[in-house]
Amino acid sequence: MGDPARSCPRSIQRSVQRRYLPVLAHYACTSLSQLALKLSVISEFCTNIHKLAAELISLCSDDLQLCVHGSLD
Repeated sequence: MGDPARSCPRSIQRSVQRRYLPVLAHYACTSLSQLALKLSVISEFCTNIHKLAAELISLCSDDLQLCVHGSLD
């Protein structure tokens, strides 16, 4: 069998392209915008986790300094 695209008349090919390419482009753009939104949410989540971890490390560091100073007294 030959290539179906070659055996399909040009008028049908153009009709299909006009009908379905805008739909495909719409879905592609919608998917990309949703992906961008999800990535920004994930990025914000990671930033918040990083801030929380930094605060916890700071608190632990302060506690360790208190323990060290207390043991020296």
